[in-house]
Amino acid sequence: MTVKVLFRVEPCPKEPHPLHLSSALKEKIRGPIMTTQEIKDQIIKNLDKLPPDALEGVLEYVEFISEPETVTPTIDELNAIRRGEEEYSKGECVRWRDIKRHDV
Repeated sequence: MTVKVLFRVEPCPKEPHPLHLSSALKEKIRGPIMTTQEIKDQIIKNLDKLPPDALEGVLEYVEFISEPETVTPTIDELNAIRRGEEEYSKGECVRWRDIKRHDV
């Protein structure tokens, strides 16, 4: 079995996610919603401001999100994933804001 490694953050099922906002509210907060082309234009505009070493980091990130790494999990990892999914479905989870640390 192969699994694609993706970073996914989901809220605990026992409470609504704070970022589930209506489009109208998002627009009030962020301004008008941009089209895909406007987003691309902003990315290119901001890329022109970056030094070469930062551009390499951007390229690595774009390549990473375009083709996520494929791994084959071990039996122990598969069991841990299964246990985690069971706990999550029961609401046995901790919110990030409750455990994040500011002292490091």
